[in-house]
Amino acid sequence: ALAASFLASLAARRYDYSRAESYAERHRETAENYVRFNPSNLSAWDYVTRAQNQLQAIQFEQGRVQDALRTLRATVELRNDTRLPSSLLPQLGFVLDALARLAARTGDLEAAHDALALGEEASKQGLKDLPMDDPWRPLQPIADRQVRAEVAYLAGRHEEAFRLASGIIAELRKLKVPEKRDTLIGFNILRRQSMGIAALSGLRTGHAADAEALARERLPLPLSPMDPTDPRYDQARSRLVIRS
Repeated sequence: ALAASFLASLAARRYDYSRAESYAERHRETAENYVRFNPSNLSAWDYVTRAQNQLQAIQFEQGRVQDALRTLRATVELRNDTRLPSSLLPQLGFVLDALARLAARTGDLEAAHDALALGEEASKQGLKDLPMDDPWRPLQPIADRQVRAEVAYLAGRHEEAFRLASGIIAELRKLKVPEKRDTLIGFNILRRQSMGIAALSGLRTGHAADAEALARERLPLPLSPMDPTDPRYDQARSRLVIRS
């Protein structure tokens, strides 16, 4: 499963989406076989959710938006599978975030808000299993609000997006930078995402100076090692804001 996932990401990075989809399908089939062999292991289900999420991302890049939506919704429905040993919802947070964003892109705001609500419930369930001193605890609610800011931006509610993202940026500035590697990656992802949404929405709401300052601050921030997309695209977006 991991080999097929890596090959799918590599093909997608080369914009060979046909080959990427083939590897992603193989990734999904291998993950599903793992679940059939050991359905009582929640880690096996995690392979399936990640395979499905990779597949929908490739479908989206091919312009097959409805296929991507169907793949995301089918992944969310896995939570009702009778073979599950316990709730799958905490492992579906990133899938629900993707569903909320894509639904908002297509104008289905009701579906987007439903996904947001279920995603926040997933976060609550996931936090129950974290130690009280885990450094991700204060970041998860911020991550949920960040998805709401993105949905607002995609829905054309730019003032709301700017307000939400600006609030997140201010909150992150008050927090101590995490030392734990995984948490630090998540922390930097939130910084990049919030600054990106605030900059883009700021351009559309008369906050051009703020938008430029945020884009300049965002540009040198480390990229996520988990992001398979071409980093030049993300950097170009910041430079576009600076030059606007």
